[in-house]
Amino acid sequence: MIRPLAVTLIFAQLLSGQLALGGSKEFEAFVSKAPCIDELKASTSKVFFNQTWYPLMISRPRQPLIPGFAFRNTITGNGYQLFADQTSTTLVESKLNGDTISANVWDTRKSCRLHSSDYKSAQFKVTAPARSRGMAVFNDSNLNDLLKSSSWGVIYVWSPFMPLSIEGIKEIRQAMTEKGKGKLTILVDGKANIKAATDLVEKGIVNAEDIRQVDSPELLARGVALHYPSAYIYKSRFLSNRSYIGHKSATVYSKWIDSEIKALTVSLAAMKEGK
Repeated sequence: MIRPLAVTLIFAQLLSGQLALGGSKEFEAFVSKAPCIDELKASTSKVFFNQTWYPLMISRPRQPLIPGFAFRNTITGNGYQLFADQTSTTLVESKLNGDTISANVWDTRKSCRLHSSDYKSAQFKVTAPARSRGMAVFNDSNLNDLLKSSSWGVIYVWSPFMPLSIEGIKEIRQAMTEKGKGKLTILVDGKANIKAATDLVEKGIVNAEDIRQVDSPELLARGVALHYPSAYIYKSRFLSNRSYIGHKSATVYSKWIDSEIKALTVSLAAMKEGK
């Protein structure tokens, strides 16, 4: 299952001309401590580790956040997540327009032999947005720039066809204003109708900068299109997989921000200490 990826990744790198971020200090430190990393490298390709890997926090069912890295193949649209715990390293592949993800695990308790399994997950279903002419987009490059530009922040995504997501804009703004710091980025549904969105701008209900369409496979892979509004937290360039779905009051958003920032801080500290 893994070996064909090597060919795809080499092809993608040659065509995309991506700059390698794989050699960053954070990624090098992660790779140096990951269990069974030599076995993983032997199953893929050295080129695999020279991609532009984005740091993020992986959300797993009934388990705490775990630090990891991800990248998106710019040719195929497929995404990959790499994370590790004390005994194993896992590589997850999610395919564009597919609802099945492949988990490939190298575990020290199994002599670092590769174990692969496929399972369906609506959270990771990635669909390409139907872009509307004349609307600005927010893609993976914009996401990467955003994660590097501020120490922490919130990404809020709304839809012109879901009134409560529009109402929620003022609530999330109030919550962020009360924090007095952090960056708020407001985006619109990648399939939003341009007229419906611009009408709200003309009526003064939303700001012109709030109608950039989501065109980021990384956000789409985290279920941003499952429901609106959808909100995400990032800190120190790590993006949490956990989306906060549905309309909330400013008070509830404020508590959520505090909780997520605390969880990210704890996870980042543990990663720094090598735990």
